[in-house]
Amino acid sequence: MKRYNVTFAEFVRYVLDERAAGRTLDRHWVPQHELCRVCQYRYDFIGHHETLLRDAEFVVATLKSRIPDLEQRRQVENVTFPVESGRRKSVDLVRQMYAGVPAAHMQALYRLYAVDYALFGFQYPNVTGFAPTRPAADHTANTDVTGDSELDDRVKVQS
Repeated sequence: MKRYNVTFAEFVRYVLDERAAGRTLDRHWVPQHELCRVCQYRYDFIGHHETLLRDAEFVVATLKSRIPDLEQRRQVENVTFPVESGRRKSVDLVRQMYAGVPAAHMQALYRLYAVDYALFGFQYPNVTGFAPTRPAADHTANTDVTGDSELDDRVKVQS
C-alpha cells in the first residue's frame, strides 16, 4: 500500500481543489447525501458518531425486538455493540487536526457538506473555539432536499 506524507490541512485543500475542478470525490469524503440517496429510501434511524454507543444500543435493541421467534431472540439477547477502546477522545484529535486548516478552507468545507449537516442533523464542529456561521448550502449537486424532519429517526437496514 502506498502511503502519502501529507498534513490534514493539505488533504482538506486537495478535497476542496478536486471538488472545485469538478472531479468526482472518493466515496469516503464525498458529501454523504450524494451516496445515501436520502430522498429515495425510507430510513428507520440515522446515527451519529458523537452518540455512537447510545445509537448502536438503540439499533441493536430495535433489531432484536423485530425477531418474532422467542427462541431465536433468546439466542441473540447477549449481542451488544463493542464498548469504547479508551483511546484518545475524537474531539481532541479533531481539534488537533483542524488546527492547521485556514479559516477560508473551514468555511469551504462547511459549504461543501452543508446539505449533509441539514439532512442528517449533524452539528457544525467547533474546532477553533469560535462558533462557525452556518453557510448557505452549495446546491450545485443534483439533490432533492425535502426538509423532512423525520430523517433524524431513520436508519436503513439492508440485507
